[in-house]
Amino acid sequence: MEKLTSTLSYLSAAALAWFGRYSTADITTMLGAAVGVGTFAVNWYYRHKSYQLQKSLKKKILKRWKNDEPTLKRCSAVAILALAATLPQFGQVRTSEQGLRLIADFEGCQLSPYQCSANVWTNGIGHTAGVKPNTVITERQAAANLLDDVRNVEKGIARCMNVDMPQPVYDAVSAFAFNVGVGAACSSTLAGFIKQRRWQQACDQLPRWVYVNGVKSKGLERRRQAERALCLQGVSS
Repeated sequence: MEKLTSTLSYLSAAALAWFGRYSTADITTMLGAAVGVGTFAVNWYYRHKSYQLQKSLKKKILKRWKNDEPTLKRCSAVAILALAATLPQFGQVRTSEQGLRLIADFEGCQLSPYQCSANVWTNGIGHTAGVKPNTVITERQAAANLLDDVRNVEKGIARCMNVDMPQPVYDAVSAFAFNVGVGAACSSTLAGFIKQRRWQQACDQLPRWVYVNGVKSKGLERRRQAERALCLQGVSS
């Protein structure tokens, strides 16, 4: 206790001796400056902590949104096909259920718009006509759009490959044209073989169409293999 008292007395004496060199006005100015610097430091610290907290919360919200987004977009291709079968225009489609299922399986289904590999806005099952960003469609709309898109493909096939085909061959050609576009399908070597009724040669053309901007696509390889396998069912029938 005596040591503490002595220490405090020593410090007090030293402080008085040091401040004794300054006038009251000088001491007041120094104290005011010290208080100002201290206040600035405290404010800066809490603002910095607040900014870091907001930044952290923003990252967490964005991460959660990105994780949830795919779940919100997706729909079941099987459910869309089942719904399509109940619509009046289903009876006007020549492509069989097997062909429609192949299209749906490889196109996938999303009710919210997304940009495909060609940067084209798409929704439903590969639907691109009139799709706008931030516009979510219903499952019924997705089903109706699928049937309309397939009918448009079939009209194109009728114009440039107007021959009777075995159903599996027709389904494969329909799925192929749905993917690459009617124009590309009609101008292809495959179309020439179809018009000559050379089904085997036509089926064998499908695996050639596996490139996106000059780069081979694993997804397209799988799709063309499935289309060719379906097509060949018509060759052996």
